[in-house]
Amino acid sequence: MYKEIFAIEPKNTNEDSIEHSKYFLKNNDNYGPKLASDHYLKQFNWRLLFGEDIISIVAFLDFQNNNCENSENFFSILDHKVIPLIDEIIENAVLGTTTAGYRDSIQLKDGFIETPEKIFKGQYEQSSLYYYCTINKLQADLKKRKEIIGNYLSLHNTQGATKNFDLLQWKGKPSHLALIITTLIDEGYIDPPKSGNQEINYTHLSRQILNSFSITDGTTENTLRIYLNPESEKHVTLKKNFDNQDFNIPYSGRVS
Repeated sequence: MYKEIFAIEPKNTNEDSIEHSKYFLKNNDNYGPKLASDHYLKQFNWRLLFGEDIISIVAFLDFQNNNCENSENFFSILDHKVIPLIDEIIENAVLGTTTAGYRDSIQLKDGFIETPEKIFKGQYEQSSLYYYCTINKLQADLKKRKEIIGNYLSLHNTQGATKNFDLLQWKGKPSHLALIITTLIDEGYIDPPKSGNQEINYTHLSRQILNSFSITDGTTENTLRIYLNPESEKHVTLKKNFDNQDFNIPYSGRVS
């Protein structure tokens, strides 16, 4: 479930061509179904709390948020998983004097460990976080990171709660707006946000639409994303309806 909440590096991609590719989580799907179900959550926690320089964590959060598939769940993770974890680490850091051992385990590459039940990275386990915080005396650093993350959450909550009456008022259905935006992209009028694999990032695009238009209450990123994507069945069906009404936007290069 956590995989869709985070931006994980695409497979078979030249990272040198990806802007800010360093902010992707490392793709460990090569370990197959035995990879711990919470692996990407724990990798994210490690990166956010210890791996990224404190001056880079807002950029890291922005990249993850803009490139994940479920923005609302991303913010929920920050609020209900990360913030409490920071408190636990600070409270228990003094207890973490050694790293944990694992019975009946096999050491794999890059610090991964295989047990009869799962494959996981020992570095990301909670006891290891206590230990790392203790030996590096990072309690004060974690408190500052908690403050930065809290401010990031507050900004998101404020933006979500504030009704901006200067937004363009969309009178039609949300699905219609999504299809029209896709058509404008196809015909060269709009340059859409791209993911690391250079494909359109429909989650980020949905967010941009919601920040630009006042749409029917209850419209979500997921609703827009489905109708924005030309490969989705709902988009295909709706496009047929538009085509039956002779809907057409000419290519931008043909219009003087």
